[in-house]
Amino acid sequence: TGFKVSRSQTDNDLIRQDRQLNNWVKNDSLSSVFMYNEDILAAYITAGSQISKKSSIKVGVRAEYTNVYGDWISSDTTTRKGYINIFPTFFYGYNASKDLKFNASYTLRIMRPRFNQLNPFKLYIDVNSSVEGNPELDPQFNHQFNLGMYYKNYISLNLSYQYSDGAIVENPYFNPTNGKKFIRWENFGQQHIGGLQASLNEYQIKKWM
Repeated sequence: TGFKVSRSQTDNDLIRQDRQLNNWVKNDSLSSVFMYNEDILAAYITAGSQISKKSSIKVGVRAEYTNVYGDWISSDTTTRKGYINIFPTFFYGYNASKDLKFNASYTLRIMRPRFNQLNPFKLYIDVNSSVEGNPELDPQFNHQFNLGMYYKNYISLNLSYQYSDGAIVENPYFNPTNGKKFIRWENFGQQHIGGLQASLNEYQIKKWM
């Protein structure tokens, strides 16, 4: 069992000034001033057991409360969110023999948006293109499944699959009237990623090789 408290505070003060008639004048449209605070309270519990001589299991659950506050001063916008999430984990291991082992696991993870993805400030790439954050962005949740096979200490196969809900992506927009293009961070649908990894580690063919 365990308990964790974390706090992050970001104070950003990027001021753009232009020289006009021998005076420095603040350019509000190109200045990015904001404050962003994130507090996380988490508690977790994990339990494991040797089911038999060949099988073992481990399960756990973590509860998190997240409280965020953003004061996007340059954009005259404030956001505040508080949410509770439950994250289960599961692991099963099976030793078929001395040399052959299998395992299966599942985890649920959270990917919170970064403050630069939340800041509704336009960052210009060129005259007609910009990137801007979205203060209403929600976290992305990743369901991760894994199957593994290991033979002795030098051959391993891992089959993985990840399903993401509310994926955080850059969504492009285009204004045909003025030719302006901009990219905005958004939660956009779902994402599926699968993979197979095979590894051959150190193997002694001969005593000298």
